[in-house]
Amino acid sequence: MVTTKDIAIKLGFSVSTIGRALSGDPRISEKTKQAVRKAAEELGYVGNLPARMMRGGSSNLIGLILPDIQNDFFASIAQALSESCDREGYRIVLSITGDDPETEMRHIRDFVGARVAGIILVPSAGLKREGVALLRQVPHVQLLRYASGPDDLWFGIDDNDAMERAASHLLDLGHRRIAYVAASERLSTGRRRLEGVHEAYRKRDIAPEALTVCLGTPTATWGERAVNEVLAMPERPTAILSGSAHVTMGIIAALRRARVDIPDQMSVIGFGDPNWSEWWQPPITVIRPPIQSLATNCALWFMDRLRTPGDQLVASYHAISSSELVLRSSTGRPAGD
Repeated sequence: MVTTKDIAIKLGFSVSTIGRALSGDPRISEKTKQAVRKAAEELGYVGNLPARMMRGGSSNLIGLILPDIQNDFFASIAQALSESCDREGYRIVLSITGDDPETEMRHIRDFVGARVAGIILVPSAGLKREGVALLRQVPHVQLLRYASGPDDLWFGIDDNDAMERAASHLLDLGHRRIAYVAASERLSTGRRRLEGVHEAYRKRDIAPEALTVCLGTPTATWGERAVNEVLAMPERPTAILSGSAHVTMGIIAALRRARVDIPDQMSVIGFGDPNWSEWWQPPITVIRPPIQSLATNCALWFMDRLRTPGDQLVASYHAISSSELVLRSSTGRPAGD
């Protein structure tokens, strides 16, 4: 590995001069700094972050903890966060937990041990007390989901309102037997989205018994299994509302496999707006969260917080964004209506 000694030999400078030049010491002339940076680049020098931090420097790494990155929803969030942080001189380090609390805690511990500048996390439903204790040692902010215990700093969407508007659209079309397929209420997003669906029924004074609720893990596999159960019901629902991006993929796959016509036999509203939802036949009506702006605002606010003196930091901050209901061709009036 190339060291500062190698750069010093190449330029005929002392190792201490090289170190000061690389750290931006004002005592070193700009001409010397440029020569050192050029030589470092030519030799392939990579700075020793732990050593720099021991000398009082700071990390420019931000840990990003996500449940998964196999769908457009979280992948888009990671992309937007990475771009925003990069423009401000920070680098995103990605961690995938699979929504497993043990994996989540281990990754939090690794980030804290690596002395990252901060952590942005989408917490699991079972965030452990040990994980909470570790988070309190480093600046952090929660994104999308909210777990009690860590600092009260959160960027999310108005899940209740988004799902109420989606359910209201189906009810206004004449649907009463709606299947809501989504993530467990153990997740904060799961709770708030289900509350929104119930609110739509309450506002129209429609008996909630007409609603079929299928809650599980936010995966495509769960979406498929839930839809298969719905289709086997003696008096099956006339519409399916998804409360998760991954679940939406499973719903569409199961309906296609069962040759259920959308929307003539089953109206569908998905969650998230991946590219395929618009060109699918028929194009899918979706709840479109403001992923790009949400992630960008979270990143910029968090980096500003990292630069703010401790005595000026706020103890609590919530930023809530609204989603859009995008009407396409996958919803219609119930058959025979």
